[in-house]
Amino acid sequence: MAAWALAALRPWTKDQLLVTNNEAVAEALDTQASPDLVPGRGPLGGLHTALSCVQDRGLDGAFVLACDLPLVRKELVGRVLELWPEDATAVVPGSEGPLGMEPLCGAYGVGCLPVLEELLEEEDRSLNVVVKRIEAYRIPPTALGTREELARAFTNVNTLATAKVADGALQLTRAEGGEP
Repeated sequence: MAAWALAALRPWTKDQLLVTNNEAVAEALDTQASPDLVPGRGPLGGLHTALSCVQDRGLDGAFVLACDLPLVRKELVGRVLELWPEDATAVVPGSEGPLGMEPLCGAYGVGCLPVLEELLEEEDRSLNVVVKRIEAYRIPPTALGTREELARAFTNVNTLATAKVADGALQLTRAEGGEP
């Protein structure tokens, strides 16, 4: 699944970084890796690690895409980036999902780091709290695609049933000549 996420990011990003504690995955995908800088903090820890790494490289921000969203295509990544207002610290797509947004398919500026570092120490480290605290711009779903396109793209693969759905969609994409 990480290979598909990387393929969606490559046209839009200078470098890719896989935040993982399993360096063998990054080696197999020929990409850079970093373990969580603050272990045990879930997705917030991964976001913090990604932004810390890009800041160390002198970059302004990062597009964060969870590996369990393998159906996000490069066109959607491009639309999110195009719709990022200059004055926003971060941008996330709105969705019909349980949070009403997709915080692990968004772009974040390194200016978010102080807030993330505060939140790492708090009890509620949900990405819903993160997005509210950093005042991320939420792109209306209608600006990103059809309801069907977004439902497919934001299929979160964390059960065997959703893995089978995603695998079928990915096989079809590959058969049609899609990436990777």
